[in-house]
Amino acid sequence: MYWCQSGDGKTSNVVNITITDRDVILQSPVLPVPTGSAVVLRCKNETQSSDQKFNFYKDGRSISSSSTGEMTIHRVSKSDEGLYMCSISGGGQSASSWLFVEASPTASRWCSFPRLLYCLVVGAPYLLSTILLGLIYRDRKRAAQNAADRRRINGVVMEKVI
Repeated sequence: MYWCQSGDGKTSNVVNITITDRDVILQSPVLPVPTGSAVVLRCKNETQSSDQKFNFYKDGRSISSSSTGEMTIHRVSKSDEGLYMCSISGGGQSASSWLFVEASPTASRWCSFPRLLYCLVVGAPYLLSTILLGLIYRDRKRAAQNAADRRRINGVVMEKVI
């Protein structure tokens, strides 16, 4: 096990480094991945060939194959957590690697129904009072304009010339 430690004693997460003599390596995130983010798994081989087929496995079951050596999980969820490995046609297989998925605190905090209800209850009075003040301002301005127009009309003397 390996970790980093600062001068004041703070330590990083522990990392396990496994060295194998395999020709095939699966590159996957070491740290937990937040729910909803994209994850790219890469299958690498010491000897590259253009006609290789890459197979990806999760918990021992085949889940995907590719000619590029990459597999993308676009919106990772807790159900994607598990033990992944890959194999290359005619080239062997990688060691297994565990993909950790953690709940995204921002997603659960902002997208929940109680949070939405709270925002509506708190925000609605502000929105309504702003609209009401705008309408009152418009009506007062219109009434002042009408009064000024009436004063101008009342001040005009009409004469009939014969």
